[in-house]
Amino acid sequence: MQFLSIITILSFTTGIYAGCYTSGIAGSAANINSYLGTICNGLSGNYVKNEQRHQCVMDSASVQWDFTLEYIGSDASRNIGSTECISGMQKETACGKGGSSSYSNWAYTADPNAGSCYSISE
Repeated sequence: MQFLSIITILSFTTGIYAGCYTSGIAGSAANINSYLGTICNGLSGNYVKNEQRHQCVMDSASVQWDFTLEYIGSDASRNIGSTECISGMQKETACGKGGSSSYSNWAYTADPNAGSCYSISE
């Protein structure tokens, strides 16, 4: 019994949170994953602690996806490459309605929504 308690405690201290959304607009990984390279090229680079970057993309079925990447690690700053970003975002796009996961250094969010992306021009 004591061993089971230790395992339970350790499972809550790994710093990992993952979850698929259970409500909202449905999206399809098949319609968005081919864009992840471009999305993650825009999100990759050096981040300072708690910095977030966002990308809004319309998929091939005209569903709007909001992507957020946040550095949540303990160091003052950290770099993320496109490959690591794609790997994390694919886990979120695999969820039928998007999802959000936090690991030791990065928090990934992919959220399909109604509407369209907008741009601000001066």
